[in-house]
Amino acid sequence: MVEPHGADNTHTATDDKLPKPMANFNPAPSAKVHTFTLPPRPADTAPAKKNFNLDAFGDLGAAIREEIDARIESSPKAPSVTVTVSVPGYAPVTLPAGETVHERFSGLLLRCTSQMPKDRNVLLVGPRGSGKTHAAEQVAKSLGLAFDGVSMSGGTTERAFWGSTTLQNGTMSWKPSRFVDMFAKGGVFLIDELDKADPTVVTALNMATSNGYIVPVDAAERIERHPDFIVIAGANALANDRAYTASVRLDASSLDRFAIMTWGYSDAITKHVAGQCGSELHAEWLVTTTGQIRRRIAAKGWSGEVEWGTRSIARVASWIRAKVAPIEAIAMEMEALPAQVRDELRTGITF
Repeated sequence: MVEPHGADNTHTATDDKLPKPMANFNPAPSAKVHTFTLPPRPADTAPAKKNFNLDAFGDLGAAIREEIDARIESSPKAPSVTVTVSVPGYAPVTLPAGETVHERFSGLLLRCTSQMPKDRNVLLVGPRGSGKTHAAEQVAKSLGLAFDGVSMSGGTTERAFWGSTTLQNGTMSWKPSRFVDMFAKGGVFLIDELDKADPTVVTALNMATSNGYIVPVDAAERIERHPDFIVIAGANALANDRAYTASVRLDASSLDRFAIMTWGYSDAITKHVAGQCGSELHAEWLVTTTGQIRRRIAAKGWSGEVEWGTRSIARVASWIRAKVAPIEAIAMEMEALPAQVRDELRTGITF
């Protein structure tokens, strides 16, 4: 941002209406240079920050913008981090270059590698966009296991959860669901939106997570749980929450099947995703702005109804990388919010 007021209230520009050019910028030799003085600011008035539209200043504005872009492009990039995971009983695994893990990831891995296979059921409870699905995928990568998952809803029936029966050549044939298939073969299975599942499906899941076998509807025989089968479920809330009106209260019997972990926003992942802006300058600004937005959401009691998760950060970062002005990128992400909420969250955000 180019500030309208200097310490000595003096600006140098090619036109009396222009702000002071950025440091080390040399105008063309033919440019006519004027010096002018702004009127003093009243002592009891706080300086007002303004965002100048450089496009309104013609060739000089374009030259300043080009210089700014060049400096941002040459500024340090966010450092790349390599994560190697070592779990007793499993071969060490290095996650793909650039991946960052949640601060609670080691605790999740510990729960997923319990010595009792039937206890390898973990429920992550946290806001949308906090990285629950990504964490489940990273568990699978860390342990060298297959990964699959399903998102639940009130329309998911118990029969669909177990599998399907079809008529082929006059004979009824049962095809196991992806959950049942992985239950028998091993892998990490994500059950997302567990708090939105039909109660009959939750009851069926109780049998799968508490016993070492399942007996699906229409199956000819019971199916044994593979030693390397891990269930990770995700939920936004455990009880009735006005912010998650579609959530169903999970009873104590169902919750008892899981090791429960709270899963909030991760500072490490926030910094990593913001790094996609392409420059350290923009990344640091986006991290700071994200913290400001999240604190304001919490202070207003809007959590759940309004979220600023990793997907929001990623979209803003991608737009900034595509040369969208940072303030405009924030505005684009907030466009669907009610005007009052949008204005409240954007208050005080500058670049």
